[in-house]
Amino acid sequence: SNEMNFLSALVALLFPEMTEAAFANYHCTKAASFTVYFVISLYVCVKVKLIVVIVVLVLGSILYVGVEISVRRNNNALKK
Repeated sequence: SNEMNFLSALVALLFPEMTEAAFANYHCTKAASFTVYFVISLYVCVKVKLIVVIVVLVLGSILYVGVEISVRRNNNALKK
């Protein structure tokens, strides 16, 4: 899937010296989030799950923009 390739490329770009640890952390976090979601899904209705997913999506988008801005500033500072 494209989003998995995109996230893998982003992890490799952000942590070029520590790719092994970064990917291990990424996969551990992904596995933990799936586990939490499935445990919570037994007790929470669909409306609440949708609200949580939308909030996480918005938060992730905002944080991604922050990372992009930070990487571009660092690249521009290195070029000067």
